[in-house]
Amino acid sequence: MNRKASFTLVELLVVMGIIGLLIALLFPAIGAARQAANRNRAEAEVKAIEVALRGYLRDYGKFPTQTSGTDFTYNTGTNYVALIDTLRAINTNTNPRREVYLEVSSASLVTNAFKDPWDRDYMVYVDGDFNNSLALPAPLSTTLVGRSIAVWSRGPDGTNVNNFITSWGR
Repeated sequence: MNRKASFTLVELLVVMGIIGLLIALLFPAIGAARQAANRNRAEAEVKAIEVALRGYLRDYGKFPTQTSGTDFTYNTGTNYVALIDTLRAINTNTNPRREVYLEVSSASLVTNAFKDPWDRDYMVYVDGDFNNSLALPAPLSTTLVGRSIAVWSRGPDGTNVNNFITSWGR
């Protein structure tokens, strides 16, 4: 009797099971790699915002949309949007020279707003009275001496201060 060489059903099922097991082992590694990539992107964007603000301050002698001589926050809302639009040279009222201080990737634009990888606005605090000291609001509740700009992302969960990504390195 001649039998053709072929795989049995059991052999095929064993191979499919092994492949399924290998795929299941890869899923956590893919998730960890994605989290690391998001964290790296947030770190780069936090630094980019700080550098952009320093460039604007150098050119104009004040911070964008600054109206008083006190420390202030660009947080969610219209002043944050105005800040990002100024640094991107979209708002020509506060950036009449149309200098682009901040390049924003399309991945960071959510409905034309600059967001961190977890879809939240970056927090920006500046030394409006130029005394080289920033008393950051809660939940950070810390004072930075020798700094005129502090930028941070609230990280993956948005609440755990230990996961915040900051421009000053903690």
